[in-house]
Amino acid sequence: MHRTAARPFRLPRAACAIVALAAMIAGGCNDYPVHSLLDSFEVRVTRQLARDKAVKIDFLWVIDHSSSMCQEQRALANGFQKFIKSLQDYGKVKETDPSFIDAQMAVVTVQQVPDGKSIKKIGKFVHSPATTLPPSCIEKSKQPCMSDGDCFKPKCFVYSNFDTNSCMCPQGGEKCLTPAGLKAGDWFCKFSPPEPPATINTFNNNDNCSVNTSCQLRCKTDSDCYAMFEPTVPPGGAHKVFCNTVVQPAGCMFKPETTGCPPAEKLPGVLKQTVAAEVDLGDGVKKKGTQLDLFRCNATVGANQEPEALFEGGLRSAWIALDPNGPNCPRDKNGKPTGTCQYNDLVRQDAYLVIVMVSDDDDCSITFELDSYLGDITSDDQKALLLKLFPKELQRSCQGYNDRVAGNRDLLVGYCEYARFKDPVGKKRKCPAECENLADKASQEYKDCTAEAEANIAALLKDNPQGQLRNWRFAAVSDFVNRFKSLKSDPARVIFATITGDALKPSAPVPGWTVERDRASYYRSVLRNTAGVQSVYICSGERGESGYGSRYIQVADAFGDNGLVANICEGADFSVALQNVADLILSRVVKVCLPHPPSYDPATKAPLIKVSRQRGTAKIQMKYVSGPSDKAANGDSFYVKATADCLIGKAGLSALQGQACKSTKDCPAGLACQDGLCKVYGEAIYFPVTPQQGDVIEVNYPADIGL
Repeated sequence: MHRTAARPFRLPRAACAIVALAAMIAGGCNDYPVHSLLDSFEVRVTRQLARDKAVKIDFLWVIDHSSSMCQEQRALANGFQKFIKSLQDYGKVKETDPSFIDAQMAVVTVQQVPDGKSIKKIGKFVHSPATTLPPSCIEKSKQPCMSDGDCFKPKCFVYSNFDTNSCMCPQGGEKCLTPAGLKAGDWFCKFSPPEPPATINTFNNNDNCSVNTSCQLRCKTDSDCYAMFEPTVPPGGAHKVFCNTVVQPAGCMFKPETTGCPPAEKLPGVLKQTVAAEVDLGDGVKKKGTQLDLFRCNATVGANQEPEALFEGGLRSAWIALDPNGPNCPRDKNGKPTGTCQYNDLVRQDAYLVIVMVSDDDDCSITFELDSYLGDITSDDQKALLLKLFPKELQRSCQGYNDRVAGNRDLLVGYCEYARFKDPVGKKRKCPAECENLADKASQEYKDCTAEAEANIAALLKDNPQGQLRNWRFAAVSDFVNRFKSLKSDPARVIFATITGDALKPSAPVPGWTVERDRASYYRSVLRNTAGVQSVYICSGERGESGYGSRYIQVADAFGDNGLVANICEGADFSVALQNVADLILSRVVKVCLPHPPSYDPATKAPLIKVSRQRGTAKIQMKYVSGPSDKAANGDSFYVKATADCLIGKAGLSALQGQACKSTKDCPAGLACQDGLCKVYGEAIYFPVTPQQGDVIEVNYPADIGL
């Protein structure tokens, strides 16, 4: 029998639904038109969604404002426009197409206790662009050196203590440098002088080959800096670097990326894409844009030199900024609002929430149980209490202490290796790295070594050789994970990304190298304090160096598919890191909602569903994987996952759920039979790698959708 779409028809109980849509569009496909009815009673459902409803995304950026972040703040400000454009332009066929996203953004710093000067209230959205930077932001190049001549002449350096597994250490312990990046000029070496009774300078390096010395350019005029740091800017062009002669020796510094920024009273705390704004580009040039074009103004938070700023707690600051019942949402004793609530200003009910941490240090967030004791930390009494709870040494070294109490394995392994170096007794202690050096991993020797090493690691949780943890009051990472996820009724709508420091994979193969061993080497360097004014870091890049952001990474890992870690040391700018964040966001919001539940193979547990992708004239059958972490996941695969996005428009069906059923025909209209009960259905096809614009995704599967 032949039927056409023009004639009335009855949908057979076991029909085959096909959903085809341009993958450049995100959204649901719950309301779909019948396109045609073929001879096989096959229903072809086509949904070409209009771009009249952009995906709403609310961003909270948590930015480190220590003096080591000056270069990174510039990179973030300069790389942001490309990042946001990649989100806005996703799926555009022509320039006049509407934006893919509707974004709102706010910025806070990592400071967790106020200083009464720069930061008067923790978690308050900052919108006061930095106009100056402290002398600590003078441009330097981390270089092994012992004299001024080492900064521009070839020389070989022998590393006094080195770890052959560290990505920063030369194999054999010697590294010959030709500092081509340091052009002719008045360079000088900053290093720690020898401590008596030593009379000969030794190279200032740490166990993981991080360097405590640096080369700095003396300058007399701005032109000295132009030649080194901005050689491509034409004569008379707009230079950003200048010679800071206020300090001695004078050094080159970059101006904050805030030229043309409006003053704080005219700069919103929440920047909205839907609000137009005139942007001053400098030199009298202005353009019409949106408030997002002012992000560089909010993000350039400067460098706070107050002591309280050194006790960094980005996770705590983020929560206080977003807590709908916290200090930034004031209420009276009866619970009635007494002022504007930050949470409501930024977070929209139907939007994704993206929290981005940018820091080159680890998190030291204190527990919320102390809030009732600490108050606002602005009075002398409150500061004295803070000092009593957190001694200065603990504040300065909070990352290491915090990680140790939290049971950070990388740190504990570092302690174990440190004990081997420390004294003859310690050298008898077995550590995991020693076991990994054994060739035969199946031998009894390896098993015995591993068992002893694990026992030593466990003992370190109880052992406290430095005696500084009796006043420990740090908050657990799991607490922040739960708090952040609670900000949305659907936790899948919260995305956590961090741009922080971690071990970088060596550029050339290093026998025995693993990221875990490199992290342990970093911690061992922190513990040993091998040279003068120590500045241990876990990675180094063109923008500077970074410590290990252990706790930020733990939070991102706990978010699973909705978490991302980008290395702050990777790349010449933030383009790689920001693109990774953009890709994560797109992978969460670009999906195909399924109108009905598919059947599943009882043996493989895989859905009986076919997904094809057409890119240009080429069409392929995509492969099912269990999720984005599946080893087989790639750009040609898909997975199925429930999402609240596909329940939009079905709220009225909730009360009809719970009826027993054998098939969907037994359920009220709009519900599906799932596990023997009628339920609201809301699963979607996701892609480990976001499809390209113009791709067409076709989904084909049998579904019991009733008569």
